[in-house]
Amino acid sequence: MKKLKRRFLPFFFFVLIICASINANSASRINAWLENIPGQHRGAITALLRGADGRILSAGRDGFLGRWDGEKAVDRFQLSPYSIGSMVLRPGQTHIVIIENIEGGGSRISVWDYNTKKNIFSRSFANTVSYINYSARGSFLIAAQTRPPWFFLIDSETGELIESPAEITGSITFAATGLSERVMITYISSGLLSYWDLGTGEELQRFYVPPNIAGGRLFGNYRFFIGFDSRGLFIIDAVTGSIIARDESIPIGRIFIDNSETTQFNILSHFGGIYTVNNMTITASGNLLTNSRRNISVSNISSVISLDENNIVFGTANGALWLSNRRGERLMDSVDPERIIAAAASQSVIAFITENGALGYIPLDFSLIHQGASLELENAQGPSGVYTHITADKNESRFLLWHSGRTIPMLITLSDQQNEHTSSRMFVDDPILRHPLRSAAIFDGNILLMNTMGMTSIYNYLTETRRFSQSLAGSQDAAFIDRDTVIIGRSVIGRNTPFLFINISTGETLHINHPAIVGTRVSSGESGTIYAKVVNQSGGVTYTSIIRMESSNPARADKLVEYESEKSFLTMAESGGNFAYSLGREGTILKHPLENVILERSTGLPVNIMDGGRWFVILDREGGLSWHDNQTGELQAVFRLYSEEWVLEDLSLPGGKKIRGPRVRSRY
Repeated sequence: MKKLKRRFLPFFFFVLIICASINANSASRINAWLENIPGQHRGAITALLRGADGRILSAGRDGFLGRWDGEKAVDRFQLSPYSIGSMVLRPGQTHIVIIENIEGGGSRISVWDYNTKKNIFSRSFANTVSYINYSARGSFLIAAQTRPPWFFLIDSETGELIESPAEITGSITFAATGLSERVMITYISSGLLSYWDLGTGEELQRFYVPPNIAGGRLFGNYRFFIGFDSRGLFIIDAVTGSIIARDESIPIGRIFIDNSETTQFNILSHFGGIYTVNNMTITASGNLLTNSRRNISVSNISSVISLDENNIVFGTANGALWLSNRRGERLMDSVDPERIIAAAASQSVIAFITENGALGYIPLDFSLIHQGASLELENAQGPSGVYTHITADKNESRFLLWHSGRTIPMLITLSDQQNEHTSSRMFVDDPILRHPLRSAAIFDGNILLMNTMGMTSIYNYLTETRRFSQSLAGSQDAAFIDRDTVIIGRSVIGRNTPFLFINISTGETLHINHPAIVGTRVSSGESGTIYAKVVNQSGGVTYTSIIRMESSNPARADKLVEYESEKSFLTMAESGGNFAYSLGREGTILKHPLENVILERSTGLPVNIMDGGRWFVILDREGGLSWHDNQTGELQAVFRLYSEEWVLEDLSLPGGKKIRGPRVRSRY
């Protein structure tokens, strides 16, 4: 190990606390502390709705649901780690259904109560779900896939499948029911418009219409079916199946309707770099009239909804919402936090890195952060770029910064000198770093580095000597058990076992077998318990499990949880004798002997769970840090960073409290 340079810099701790009422109802608690104006979406807004309370609901590729009141954001909550492709409101209720586009293929349908932020149910599908809609009274969902089986009816409350017409074949791009919910109309992209008796499953009537209709909608009290074919806009009489009107001057666009019982509709078209909103009417005689036309100065529009005939809201590809009316276009207010992208907790300090390359420190105990205190941020820049990963020595205020590319890790040591906290920096340079890093850890004077070629090296940074170095094929992850012992998870190649214990003082190795094709993630708790993620296959089915091993008898492993399919994401930690984990989709789960407890959510889904002594500390996907009671899972505090200030909201006291202070840049 080579020390390139060492620096000292004073920095000052401060205290944070949060705003909100502590109620028995956790949803009320979360709603209370979300008083700050939330940020906009990160990425395209894919769907806009008007909720039952009149507020606008937005969903996006970032997996978040936004709520907007008047001309500003009022709430933001992550529903999915995946992109949301579609969103539909359940008639007369505060339920929404979303389609989640799962990375790697397939889809998930999830129903949420957007007021209570409660997931009603979720169903996963191996194929892509391309269409979703509620029946007219909201009793069931209508879902269509891009491959057989083409079509499903789903109970809106339970998520159970309902018997549906077996004769429906082909790619459905539109479906709806009448108010009785006994008859359903479907459009299949091959050019078939059909009516179905849902009681008998029989086809009542069919019409052959143009194929590949885009944006199909019913309006005029179920009388007219509107969409775009290869020639442009057209309208079908849904009773006879005949085309009654066309406008080829509008080749494609987005159809949005204020009131489906009237014969008026709106079309957002884009031609020559200009967006235009056309308000139109179909007359009883079949004439297509343009009532008004206005150009829109907003660019990169990805979704649209009208509030009334004068006010229209546009969602854009960069995540912003715009309100358009007679006064012009106005960007709706939102305040984006500066996201924390990596964090680690030592015995008394949390260190973090932000998306803009800043490095900061706050007390592990959030009650030690004071109103008005300045948060001094350093530069997270190293010799080979900005660091994106950080790990901590739990027993000392030392942090190791690195990134997954070719890197020169940086060791930061915090110390007290004359009642002033100081940080020193030391860089690690070694031939192992010629290849990108896969894993890193620090413990009791030792640094562990594992690169993507399977080379694992351990250094003593106090003596500046290498204690161990070995190339192990298929290595995936490593962790310290104590200062002289490490565990390595790896792929089962040849005679490999999924886990290997190594005494780095003697070189002695202990192979731990377990039914698995790979041990992909390992973590060691303060109690001496080892937690690991394994992937196994049985009967052609892939399973992901979390197992628990005791360092005194690692050959014995207990399976804590098991999921079908391979789960790529996992974060886990032990705190206060309890174990918590997250696969990124359902939030964080606290594992209790009798039952599992889902930790009270902050705004975003978890990215990293840390042992915070009396708390689980969680970094979420919105870039905030949250403290949770490690026995009950109750949310205690939330910290967020903004361009000019930091904000801490404390839920641990009756009535709650919000404090804030300025952020400043250090000379680093």
